[in-house]
Amino acid sequence: MNGQRTARYLKDIAGGLRARGAFSPDLVDELRDHLRDSIEAAERRGLSSAAAEDEAIARMGAAEIVVRHAAADAAPVRRGLLLGICATTMAAIVYLSLSLLILRPPRANYTAWSIEAAAVAVLTALTFTWARTGGLEPWRRPLLMAGSVGLAAAGGTACYTALTGDFDGYRVVLGALFSVQAVLTLGSLPRERRAAWIRS
Repeated sequence: MNGQRTARYLKDIAGGLRARGAFSPDLVDELRDHLRDSIEAAERRGLSSAAAEDEAIARMGAAEIVVRHAAADAAPVRRGLLLGICATTMAAIVYLSLSLLILRPPRANYTAWSIEAAAVAVLTALTFTWARTGGLEPWRRPLLMAGSVGLAAAGGTACYTALTGDFDGYRVVLGALFSVQAVLTLGSLPRERRAAWIRS
């Protein structure tokens, strides 16, 4: 299946899904497989390659309609909020890291903070990239899930220790950011979408 119209059609669908924050490589691959099967069936009936391609695309439906169905469970408002939280978390990590380097508080644990800041920064960058593009590779889902659970635990622990021991306003804010980011990420991870609504 090497038709230019098919390639453009799938590209339009992928672009529309990305714009809605609902892009899924698996879903696009499934659409491609559906088209391939439909084209091959039409060719076996005697249609030319071009006619078979036109028929397969027509039966699947306009790209806009496919995008609308596929992105039905996308949550753009939640994604936008997650992007904002991720940006705020990164800014807070940079600010606190610079504060430690400049002020050099005597009781600060620089090793522990460096490890925590690096881990959260990597997780936040991955989350931000996914929330912005909508692309969720198979390896990233378990990483985001496990990382978010850990982030929620770290955030809750930070808030608890800061509120029950020596009060630390920065730690409370950072813990709250961690917790909110984790909850939003877990709530925004898309369910596995299958193209069951495609007309065969």
